[in-house]
Amino acid sequence: MASPKPFQPDRSKASFAEELGVHFGNGSLFDDRRWNKAGFDIYGNLYDDQPYLEFHVSKLIEDVYGIKPRSYVHPRSATLILRTHSRNVLRAKEDVGLHPGMKACLSLPPFLQAYESGEAIVPFLRGLVDIEGSLRFRKQFRDCHYYPVLECEMSDPPFIKTLYAKLMKLGMPVALRMRHNPTGEYERRPKGSFYLSGWKGINAWLDRFGLANPKHLSKLLIAEKYGFCPPQTSLDERLAIIAGEMDPRSFYEGRLGDLIAVPRYRYAHEVMVMRIACQPQTLPSLVYRMKVRAKLTKSAVAKLVSLKALRVRRNGLGTVVETTEQGVERLRILFKAWKELKSRFGITIPDSLSYCPSAFRSKNVN
Repeated sequence: MASPKPFQPDRSKASFAEELGVHFGNGSLFDDRRWNKAGFDIYGNLYDDQPYLEFHVSKLIEDVYGIKPRSYVHPRSATLILRTHSRNVLRAKEDVGLHPGMKACLSLPPFLQAYESGEAIVPFLRGLVDIEGSLRFRKQFRDCHYYPVLECEMSDPPFIKTLYAKLMKLGMPVALRMRHNPTGEYERRPKGSFYLSGWKGINAWLDRFGLANPKHLSKLLIAEKYGFCPPQTSLDERLAIIAGEMDPRSFYEGRLGDLIAVPRYRYAHEVMVMRIACQPQTLPSLVYRMKVRAKLTKSAVAKLVSLKALRVRRNGLGTVVETTEQGVERLRILFKAWKELKSRFGITIPDSLSYCPSAFRSKNVN
């Protein structure tokens, strides 16, 4: 009997090129022969990248490979992982030049260079910048952060140079930056980046490539509304600013330090707990599933109970925590910001105000 024909995704699909860009930016292949597990992972920040990964990238993977990835939360870091199990998909990724292990000496797949117009590479670069890029606003000569810079940095300077050359051919106002190791610091890898600065550069990127990750687009919308975007904010804080629940100027009044977690994620974690508790949870189970964030979760629950956004009650299963109508109203206000992002940029948004990482969902305990 002839062996089955190897699976080959449709390379003409824009979704294939976009998903490949995401993988080049923050993905890895795995091939564990001992346990017969093979496939690939896509990584992102638990708080800022979760909606993008679970509502956009997951759909790209389904469209290209016909497989719905599962999501996991790393127990010791704020990392969300989309995992796709398939040896066929592993081989398809290897066919375009990717390999298990550290990504190094990357090269642009030939099919992305097939057209003189450069259109084949557009979705690839959008996916790469969505997951690996950073959008920040600088003060320049003012007292608030108003000047935008979109940058994509990788530990593969030759590959960055290749992408920079492609962008130059496409007429983009892009600049190149190389970061070499200081003398004697051999353990640090050199880095390269391409970047666009100022609204002329940002608008040129949006017109030609676009963005799909809300962590970037929320910053742009705030800057459009207020003329600036404060630094060191989480996605949920930016949603609150867009919805009018937070004053962006308040972020210049200083923040207290946080001994439990990175300060900018305390608010995001409180909102995450409210979303998870829209489906009542036993408190011990919720805290246990949070792993390294257990102490932060206890603190968040105590604060939200005092604010009447959560309630704690007891039933036959023990202590149960659930979101109150007041907490749901807070989530409803934040969801209005999602609708505004969709209206402005046409992106995929969560399907309900109680969305949360699927890894944290559990059976209702009522």
